[in-house]
Amino acid sequence: MYSICQQKSSKPIQQKLTIKVMKLINILPLLSLIALACTSPDKRSIFDAGGQKPITSFLSKKLNTVSILFGNQQALETAKTGRIHQGSEVFTLVTWNQQNKEFWYPALINGRIKSIEVVKLSLSNNQINHEYSLVKGPAPANAAHMRFKVRERINFILSQKASVYP
Repeated sequence: MYSICQQKSSKPIQQKLTIKVMKLINILPLLSLIALACTSPDKRSIFDAGGQKPITSFLSKKLNTVSILFGNQQALETAKTGRIHQGSEVFTLVTWNQQNKEFWYPALINGRIKSIEVVKLSLSNNQINHEYSLVKGPAPANAAHMRFKVRERINFILSQKASVYP
C-alpha cells in the first residue's frame, strides 16, 4: 500500500517537471531570436544635422567613403546661387566609411562616421573670417594618406556647389 501511494504522488511531479522542461525548450529559440534581433551586424552611425540641410554629396572609391555636406540656410543659398559669402554661413562635412549592404550585393551604404568637419564664417571689420574645426575623427587625408592642410580643407568645403534635387 505504501509503494502504490508513493508512485501515484510522483507522477504529478514528473508531469509538472516535463511541462516546465517543454516550456523552456519552446522559449529558448524565441529568446535566441530576440537576442539576435537586438544585436545588429551593421556598424552604422547616424548623424543628426539639426536644422542644417544637405547641400551636396560625393563618394571616394579609393578611400571607400561617402560624404555629405550640410549647411544652414545661408550656406545653402550661397552654394545654390554661387554668390559671395556673407559671413553667416555654417558648413558641416560628414564623411562615413562605406560598408556592404547585407542582402543587397554589391551595394554599399554609409557605415561608421569617419570624420565631421565644420567651417563657420563670420564677418568682422568687413572681412570674412573662417573658423575650421575637426569635430570628430582623424584629420582627413588623400588616398596616399597625406593629410590636408586646414586652408585646403576650408577651400574644398567652400567650393562645393549645391546638388540640384528634382
